Amino acid sequence: MDFLKTRNITVDLLNEPNLVRTWNSGSTNAAVGYTGPIFGPTSLIINNECNGEDLQEPGGPGESRRIKAFKWFCAYFGVPAGADKLLSCKDMPVKLDALRYNYSYQPDWS
Repeated sequence: MDFLKTRNITVDLLNEPNLVRTWNSGSTNAAVGYTGPIFGPTSLIINNECNGEDLQEPGGPGESRRIKAFKWFCAYFGVPAGADKLLSCKDMPVKLDALRYNYSYQPDWS
């Protein structure tokens, strides 16, 4: 809690934990399959990347490399990686920065 306040993030996640687990990608994105536990938006959120996978080997850096690593680990552990389009947010009809919610964990930099 105190760490969040040092970043000007004033939500109380201890008393309102549903603020974390109820996020969704929006109805337009959900209608084309971008819903649930998908890998794609993580590259955008963590690394500000949304370029997709370079299909040539070894492929380019950044998100492409993370997607290839994710697929490798999924194969190694014998779990499905999911549909290719869901491994990147590149083709999401509504980009994450265009989504509007009542709560945001983006710090107020003003």
